[in-house]
Amino acid sequence: MNKKIISLTAILLCILSISFVSCESDDEGGDYVSPNYVAATWKLTAVGALNTQSTLIYTPVMEGSCDAQTVSFTEDFNFTRNYSVLVDEACTPKTTTGTYALEQGNIVVTFVPEGQTLSESISYDIITLSDVLLEVAYTDKLTGKLVFLKFAKQIMTAN
Repeated sequence: MNKKIISLTAILLCILSISFVSCESDDEGGDYVSPNYVAATWKLTAVGALNTQSTLIYTPVMEGSCDAQTVSFTEDFNFTRNYSVLVDEACTPKTTTGTYALEQGNIVVTFVPEGQTLSESISYDIITLSDVLLEVAYTDKLTGKLVFLKFAKQIMTAN
């Protein structure tokens, strides 16, 4: 009986020790860095809002309109936003620069608004991100309404 218990214990210890050993080291993947699919230049193609029936309605952004804008996100987590504002019935170009972070499905941009000294952050919820489309949503702090933005990746072509 004692021999059976000792043999069974030895077999269990062997199985247990084998289960802790694997063919590959788990540490080999420690240098893997997840690709930053947001890093690119994106052109705003549509702005969306929820109507009274909570249906999302997109309005296309026309080329050359004051609503047209591009946002460039770099691999080193900086961004540049080129946009226009209406001043005296004319579109006046503006640029905002800052940093961004990818946090749990959000793009959080941090910048110093024009004429201010304190930085401000806005969190954009990523709805869709593919190799050609970026769709985000955020709450407009002035209106309290949910705003949807649809961007197309700008593909740089060699001349």
